[in-house]
Amino acid sequence: MQEITANVSWTAIIVGFIAAYAVGFLWYGVIFQKAWALGNGLPEKPEKFPVMAMVLQVIGTFLYSWVFGITASREMLLTIILVVLTLACLIGAGALYRLRPPGVMLIDAGYVIAMGVVLFLAQAIF
Repeated sequence: MQEITANVSWTAIIVGFIAAYAVGFLWYGVIFQKAWALGNGLPEKPEKFPVMAMVLQVIGTFLYSWVFGITASREMLLTIILVVLTLACLIGAGALYRLRPPGVMLIDAGYVIAMGVVLFLAQAIF
């Protein structure tokens, strides 16, 4: 357990998590809401709140922030860049395998990169 908890900045992890989650709200709820919904064949405003999706997003965003904290504590900048690019490619591939338009793929993969930038900045600042 010490391998993933020692010398990490919990302040940076928590601040980064909150900021990255807020970026997700803006990304999918404001900036790309209509394009993403239409590209996925969904209504712009869902009838039912996606509780499980939000719970998984909270967990995933926290874990993503924690990974940033671990790599920052070990000065592994290139490793975290590799992780961000890997996740973006896999998310993008998943969208294309589901036959989503390229715009949806760019929105989803772009969000992973945007979160990475926010999490990197949180580690740099805190």
